[in-house]
Amino acid sequence: MERLSMLHNLAAVYTQIATNMCISGNDLFKEASKLFQNAAWIFEKLKSEVGSLKGNEYSPDFLSETLGMNTNLCLAQAQTCFYEKAKRVGFKPKLISSVARQVSIYYGSTYKSANNPPLNKILNPKTYTNTILFNEYMYEAHSYYYAAQEYKKKIETEVKGIGSAIAYMRKCVDMLESLRKMESQLAPTIQAQYKQFLGQYTGELGELENQNKKIYFEQVPDGTSIVLEHQSYVKMVSIEEELNQPVEGGEIFDQIIPASVKTLDSEYKQEVNGLIMKYAQENDASEQQEQLFLKQYNLPQCVHALSSSGELPEDLWQKINQAKEKGGCPAIDHMIEAVKALGENNKQMLEKIATTLAEEEKEDNEMRAKCGPAWTRMPSASLNENLKKQMEYYRQKCQQAADADQKIFIKYEQNKPDISIVDKQKEDIVGMMPKSGEGVDNSQHPCVLKINDCLQKLDTMKKDRHLIVDQMMKMVEQENILQDLVLVDQRVKDKRNVFDSNLKKYRDLAEKLNEGLQERQAVFGEIASAMNEFAQIQSQIKQNPAKIEFFKRVDSSLNLYYELLNNCGQGSHFYAQLGEYIQKVLQNTNDFVMSRNLEKTELLSRLGGGHPSQLKNQPQTGPYSQYQGQYPNQPPSQPQNPPPQGYQYQQPPQPYGYQYGQPGQGGYPGQPNQPGMQGGYPGQPGPGQHFGNYRPPQQSVVETLHNQINLNVIVPKNEMKKK
Repeated sequence: MERLSMLHNLAAVYTQIATNMCISGNDLFKEASKLFQNAAWIFEKLKSEVGSLKGNEYSPDFLSETLGMNTNLCLAQAQTCFYEKAKRVGFKPKLISSVARQVSIYYGSTYKSANNPPLNKILNPKTYTNTILFNEYMYEAHSYYYAAQEYKKKIETEVKGIGSAIAYMRKCVDMLESLRKMESQLAPTIQAQYKQFLGQYTGELGELENQNKKIYFEQVPDGTSIVLEHQSYVKMVSIEEELNQPVEGGEIFDQIIPASVKTLDSEYKQEVNGLIMKYAQENDASEQQEQLFLKQYNLPQCVHALSSSGELPEDLWQKINQAKEKGGCPAIDHMIEAVKALGENNKQMLEKIATTLAEEEKEDNEMRAKCGPAWTRMPSASLNENLKKQMEYYRQKCQQAADADQKIFIKYEQNKPDISIVDKQKEDIVGMMPKSGEGVDNSQHPCVLKINDCLQKLDTMKKDRHLIVDQMMKMVEQENILQDLVLVDQRVKDKRNVFDSNLKKYRDLAEKLNEGLQERQAVFGEIASAMNEFAQIQSQIKQNPAKIEFFKRVDSSLNLYYELLNNCGQGSHFYAQLGEYIQKVLQNTNDFVMSRNLEKTELLSRLGGGHPSQLKNQPQTGPYSQYQGQYPNQPPSQPQNPPPQGYQYQQPPQPYGYQYGQPGQGGYPGQPNQPGMQGGYPGQPGPGQHFGNYRPPQQSVVETLHNQINLNVIVPKNEMKKK
């Protein structure tokens, strides 16, 4: 029973998405048509399965007649998408005519179901059934019109065919004239559309008849002898594979996740991110200690300078070569451009959010000023406050990130001449190297080899520590413990135990970091011991200070290269993650505006039905009706049952080494539920609701579409009257 209800809602959602594609102006008719065909398949599948329901579980939405009607309605809309696409692309008139005729046939089948028992006792004839009939006649008229256009082409090329063109145009106009009897029962926007086509087609018919009387003198065929071809380009497209495909983590959606669980998830992520930040900072501090330790012995450059030959030390060349393999300076240049592009994309999304909210709020204020007390819906400013706060929060984060980026970019440009050594060939670097001092080559002395071995161990340990921190960051991105948190919220499990059991893997990795630091201390001891003997070697030779300084610059350049490369990589990661959060706010903003537009359309249709003063005391309907009466003289400033404190701001995984915010500072806000969406789409049942309360979305979609476009698309809706 619940599964059938969910499928019905899924089909309704498909049609709503497809409708929005049609009115978006982005030429998404192909994608929209596929969704309508998917919805048609769902309704047909439901028709074959509702027989398993018990008598008390039936609602008019699951009557076989209703489902069959919706199937044909979706196919009509899918074919309509092809019709619109064919017109825009400029297909031959004959093909467009056959497409339009098939649209009319689908609407005819839909009307037949809607106008016969039991649906004729349930559906509203004025707002629903007559609109379907209007579409049937209108698209048949379009079919005659484009058939006439095919004959008009022959007039230009073969100087004949005007008689047939007139015959088809007469049928077209006759079809439109037959709609006059229902014109007054149609919505005002549909009436305007009807008058537009009637005037256009009647005018073209008159022109053809005048031309025939004065120039061609062709006989006009009897209207009964002409026929229309029809061709369907749509079908019911199965989504069986998608329905049966297992979704990773999908079991958690057996229950709608309440705000309290999201709050727990936010608390857990803040704790995880706090641990990772702590470990990353400890690792940074330990690396600074390592550099200070090596600096006091003038390592590794004093060891590199021991060689009396003109060869570059092999271990140093290996480090330079590893930097080459990572792409050298061009890799940093490319990553800087990527960081800039990601940052700019995030700014553009924020601007889109700001513009969308401002335009919707401005329109609401204008309508409120125009209609006065009759404009009974909630003010936009009292509903979009949370979205504005999130937008501003992310705007500040973007600015902080941009400031940090600028410091990195400047640092790179200032040091690029030295860092570019990683792009040079070995012989070029050798040519830059100062000559050795006098004395023997002690580069192979046992204590020197010991020191080099210890330095290699330190490099390996550093790489291992970076890998551990990176592993932690990837783990927190992929981790999902909502199932456990649901049980915590239900008091089946203890919160602290759940947190600790899931944090254990991070603490185990942190223990590896500590073990590595302890091993490093042992290596420090070995270096200190070897340096006593190394001092004696240094006293036997005369080293060139310039050579020592050269190797110091090379070593510093290598460290700076990896630091900048790491910063840019983590910056890209940061912006990509930030973009996901902003994208969610943008999606919520678009959903909010779409819901408000639907609500506006309903209110406008009511205002059109009487004087505005008569509507001021009518109960408010729509997605925000839950706030009606909350305050006697003013609208509420925020939704009822707001998310608990602590859920407003979540700390996201902070990229190690690329800290835009201060440790412990609040991170990203969570995504609050949109008003009226707590149980999913408006009008849909939440978890545990009895099936008898289920109703498909209550939206005047027919009026909405005809107010916005010249495409007569109808979305399945529940016009069912209470029995």
